[in-house]
Amino acid sequence: HHTEQIASGSWPPQSRSHLLRTPSTAAVSRDMSWSVRPAIGAGCLRGRGGPGGLSSFIGALLVVVVAGAGGGGAAPDGIYPTLPPPVGALLRDPKLPAGICVFYERNPNVTSGLNATIGLNATVAKVANLTGVGGPSTPPVTGAKNKTLDLVEVRRCCEGYERTRYGRCEPLCPQGCPAGSNCTAPGLCSCLGSKVHDLGGNCVDTCPLSCLNGVCTGGGAGRCTCNEGFRPTADGRLCAPHCEGCLGGNCTAPGVCTCSPGFVGDVFGRCVPSCRGGCLNGDCTAPDRCTCHVGHAPSRTQPNVCESQCPGGCVNAQCTAPGVCTCLPGYSPSRNKSESARRCEPLCAAGCSGGECIAPDTCVCKSGFKLVKGVCMANCDPPCVNGDCLQAGKCTCHQGFVKDPQDATGARCQPLCPGGCGAKGRCTAPGQCSCEPGWAPRDGKGPCVGVCAKGCVNALCTGPEECTCKQGYRKDPKAPGGNECIPDCPEGCVHGDCLSPGQCTCRPGFHRDANDPRGRTCVSDCLDGCPNGVCRGPNDCVCNNGFVKSPMGRCEASCAQGCFNADCTGPDTCTCRAGYQKGTGAPNVCVPKCTGGCDNGVCSAPELCLCKAGFKKDKASKGKCVPL
Repeated sequence: HHTEQIASGSWPPQSRSHLLRTPSTAAVSRDMSWSVRPAIGAGCLRGRGGPGGLSSFIGALLVVVVAGAGGGGAAPDGIYPTLPPPVGALLRDPKLPAGICVFYERNPNVTSGLNATIGLNATVAKVANLTGVGGPSTPPVTGAKNKTLDLVEVRRCCEGYERTRYGRCEPLCPQGCPAGSNCTAPGLCSCLGSKVHDLGGNCVDTCPLSCLNGVCTGGGAGRCTCNEGFRPTADGRLCAPHCEGCLGGNCTAPGVCTCSPGFVGDVFGRCVPSCRGGCLNGDCTAPDRCTCHVGHAPSRTQPNVCESQCPGGCVNAQCTAPGVCTCLPGYSPSRNKSESARRCEPLCAAGCSGGECIAPDTCVCKSGFKLVKGVCMANCDPPCVNGDCLQAGKCTCHQGFVKDPQDATGARCQPLCPGGCGAKGRCTAPGQCSCEPGWAPRDGKGPCVGVCAKGCVNALCTGPEECTCKQGYRKDPKAPGGNECIPDCPEGCVHGDCLSPGQCTCRPGFHRDANDPRGRTCVSDCLDGCPNGVCRGPNDCVCNNGFVKSPMGRCEASCAQGCFNADCTGPDTCTCRAGYQKGTGAPNVCVPKCTGGCDNGVCSAPELCLCKAGFKKDKASKGKCVPL
């Protein structure tokens, strides 16, 4: 019953230093409620269940610490250097007896109750955060001074311990302990005297009476020489299995480390806590207990999962990191920049132009429209061909297409070729003609014209390998393929050449005849002309090869071998005179010609047949000689 001594500061210093952790910290037990009767019995504390006494005081010790003015206070000495102790976490204070643990908690109800019942001249305040800085104070209690109470410290038995009726924290061994042993730590039975545990957990006598897994040596000292794979215990009286590094587990056989329930072995041979499914975004600190990383909190739906904390939540997204929303599959960040950090919109990969994407790859079009290749288009029946249905039942042709005049529904559009394709082709695409075999588009895109592989000279290809002369031209008879045309001068050209339609060009040594208005006659530059030669200038006649000038200045033919019964009419060309013909001898010699022949005789002159000896002329048949 030392409440008044605690409040007044008269509690012995050595006791206060053991109980108080910081000048600004108060500890209040949650196991029982307290009341203070200042006028009765020297201010002893009493629990609701009856007189408290020291036994109740041991179960949950109340320590009230009053802070200095201002509500701040220094960091608690001996527990944490700069930060307050973690609120709600059960801690083991090495300064307290074994089995006693403490935890700290903010509790405004308890603190205000203390002011009312303890009657201290102090203002109750609670810590606003866990940074060690004092928070705003609650309204002061009447008559209270400017002092602060901020934390509640609760002392309880640690896990694996229970409080006895005498107020002590004793270890628990749920399975009980075999005969000859006591429970000395949670789940740990220690044999009495010189007995030790065997592999079955029973307390057995040691050497010299027994030496399991070894040979008992040393006489009465009871020392065991262990078999291979076993090591002697600390007292040397028992051989226990040996495992290299079996922390947190039991070595049940040589090299076999068996972890306790709720623990598993890691790669280093240690037994560490096991959490089913792992600890996403956290650490497994106890069997099936995850401690979340900063910025994460335990999931409400999934065990052993710590979810990232995103202020405001995530829409169509998952909080994958503190303050980071990651869109679910099929969603993309909102186009609204103010919400893009937390809201995701459905994504229609194929497009949703003119409609609304209400779910991933789900596009809903307005009434009267249907989705076609990611675009909501007006519905036309029959559907548009080479056009778009921009209004219900009305097709709009694509660029380069026009309505088909033969389609009464107006739904079909046909390609447009501005210059047409001719009789031998059809328009298959905008500005593109498809021609029949032997025909091709003019200039690659015009009407279909015939294909002439050899080309046409002064003519048009009007069909496959068919050239039609242009106006003013005619077919060249010398061209074998019939694909060349030459200029046409219908009235001919005298001493000139037709080099362009209807126009004669005089040859060298000739000029146009001024008396011919049609311009088709050319006259020689020489007065009497220049037969068999070329008039090079006025009265300058140059004979052609095979001709020579006569004394009269004319070009006459020259026959080097001479002509017999013939005239020289060309270079080395003899032309037989009348009544003569070429013989079988030299080409420049002509022989008399007898029209009826001269059988059995000799034609010695034109139409003169002389009979050979022994023959005479036949009077009945002219030109024949008959025997005498």
